[in-house]
Amino acid sequence: MGTPLSEVYDAFFIKSGLDYLSKENQVFQFFKTGVGKSKKIVLIDLNYTIDENFDGEFINILEQDVIELIALNMLLEEKRQKKSILDYAKEHIGTKDFNRVPNKLNEYKILSQSMDDLIDEIKDLEQTFKSYSN
Repeated sequence: MGTPLSEVYDAFFIKSGLDYLSKENQVFQFFKTGVGKSKKIVLIDLNYTIDENFDGEFINILEQDVIELIALNMLLEEKRQKKSILDYAKEHIGTKDFNRVPNKLNEYKILSQSMDDLIDEIKDLEQTFKSYSN
């Protein structure tokens, strides 16, 4: 019996702080991206089983750092989605007008910086998985 997927979901929810009630499909899309990006870094098989309710478990037992890496990659994907919406609005109404919309420019800057910080955090964590014996 492997690690329940709910452990990764919970780690993501804590980091996100958003309510994903009744948005299981969206969370699962973040999950698939998180696993896809993480499986190239970790040395353990990240295959999993899942049911129609998006419950399931990994084939293996995951260490906490692996769960953390998947959750951070899920969070990055969540932020990318938000930034993509803002990018579309910026392109649609024009940069000059977008910058005059109250709080949008500030939101965009904060989100961009948050993504940069998160990417750095992910890279730092990824380094802990690398060893000289690989």
